[in-house]
This record gives sequence, C-alpha cells and structure tokens, in this order.
Amino acid sequence: MIGLGLHRKLGLPAALLGALASLAGCSDGPESEGDTGTETTTATDTDSGDGDGDCTPPPGVFGDCASGLDACMTDGPKQCILDSQDMAQIAVCGRPCADECDCWAPPADGHAPVACIALAPGDDGTCVLDCSGGQTCPSGMICDGAIGSELCLFPQ
Repeated sequence: MIGLGLHRKLGLPAALLGALASLAGCSDGPESEGDTGTETTTATDTDSGDGDGDCTPPPGVFGDCASGLDACMTDGPKQCILDSQDMAQIAVCGRPCADECDCWAPPADGHAPVACIALAPGDDGTCVLDCSGGQTCPSGMICDGAIGSELCLFPQ
C-alpha cells in the first residue's frame, strides 16, 4: 500500500495485460492546477478506509486524473491509472487498498461496483470501478479493458 509521502510507478507488461499502464501515487504536496471538471462526486466522511470492515468510504472520487491528481479530491493516498505516461488515452483516479472497505464510494450514477484488484505484479490492490459484468459506468466514463481488466475510465 502506498503511504503518504511516497511516489510509485508500476508499468504493466503489454504481453501480460495487452497494454501498458501506470499507477502513479503522489505525496501530499501542494495542489496543482489540473482540475478538469470531469470528476465524479461521491458521499464521503472522514474514515481513513483502514480495511477494518466498517466500509465507511474515505474522502475522494474516481476523477479524471490525466491532468493531475487534484481530480481525485483527497489528501489521502491516491494513484492515477493510465494506459501510458506519455500520451494517455484513458485515465482514472484510484486508491491503494487491501479490500473494498478502503475504497472511495461509487459515484451516484452508473452501476459499476467498487472493487479492490491488483492491476500489476507487485500491486497489493487498487480501488477501481469494475464494469466486467456489463455494469454501466458513471457519466463521462467508458468501460474499457485496455489495462487488462474491464474498468470504468475517462477517455482522453
């Protein structure tokens, strides 16, 4: 799991997942100006998402982080799930997790459930919106399998 103040990038092997993807986590440094206005909204409280089974979502959203992690709307751990660091075609905020109780609440629209899945070797788990069963993604998002799992992502 990524702790505050750490930075991590994981490359997803093309042969293993069919595309390259990166998970980028950032520290709680100064906010950057990358808010794209395509964030999804969720109801949250101040629980840390510590995996203790209470499933009270921590603050944050599954936003479009292609322009920066401000779209995740959290001071806590966050990652940007991308198909490429250089020319991203898809992007979405994610959060390190041990189980779904560590994840942000799902957006109000769409029916894709929150899931905690490993996206790459060495990844203990990342919070995502799983559309693998044909569930509808939230507004502005598409269901895409470009990084190996059917996830709700923002097209770029």
